[in-house]
Amino acid sequence: MLSGGSAFGLDSRSGVMRYLDEKNVGFKAFGNVNVPIVPAASLIDLNVGGSPKIRPTADCGYRAAQAASTAPVTEGNVGAGAGATLGKAAGRDGP
Repeated sequence: MLSGGSAFGLDSRSGVMRYLDEKNVGFKAFGNVNVPIVPAASLIDLNVGGSPKIRPTADCGYRAAQAASTAPVTEGNVGAGAGATLGKAAGRDGP
């Protein structure tokens, strides 16, 4: 799973895990315990766009999991790609 919101965005993984658990999707531990394994990464984008207080929540992850489909993935400036930049180790205006 990929989110924005820096470390705060990792909270959205909880919503994805809740959704998968409700659907009984995950690793079956001890034979009958469902454990949804959701690897996650988050973009450091709090200084991009509007307010740095806008952060993904567990509910955002849940709603994203509900909306997931097998349709082709939209690419470009949508979702996490809306604020994604690269090469900013030297600061926002760096080379």
